Amino acid sequence: MLDLGWYDALLYWKLYSSTPDSSLTSWLRGFAVEPLLQLLTRIPQTVSRQVTDIMDLVELIGRYQLPGMASSDALPVRTTFLHILYPTVVPIFDKMVLKAVGAWFDRANKERAILRQYLPHAWTLADRHAQSQAGFQESPVRLI
Repeated sequence: MLDLGWYDALLYWKLYSSTPDSSLTSWLRGFAVEPLLQLLTRIPQTVSRQVTDIMDLVELIGRYQLPGMASSDALPVRTTFLHILYPTVVPIFDKMVLKAVGAWFDRANKERAILRQYLPHAWTLADRHAQSQAGFQESPVRLI
């Protein structure tokens, strides 16, 4: 089961690089214990490759007002959280992946409509290239 240390690592990875304050994650973490535990009881064990299911989970995360994921446009952190839970289903949705697929424009990684379009695109790419990625330990969704 995921724990607070895991969440701390996620915050560090997604937020520290843009806010180089070493006390940030410790401070934010203090606000996260109870909401994180509540969220983890609501998250299903598995999720399907259905855009609506993923979008519902993105919205569910927002209801818990977790530091780093509370903002309605915190899609990069929310999808990273979901990717760690479901690495074979949920791709990370951030600036770098959108640049890689030629879909970047300012704040594209904050747009739900773009995420809805990106999910099936990432799944198609993962399926198309799964055979050539068979030697890797990560899932094709992660590699894409």
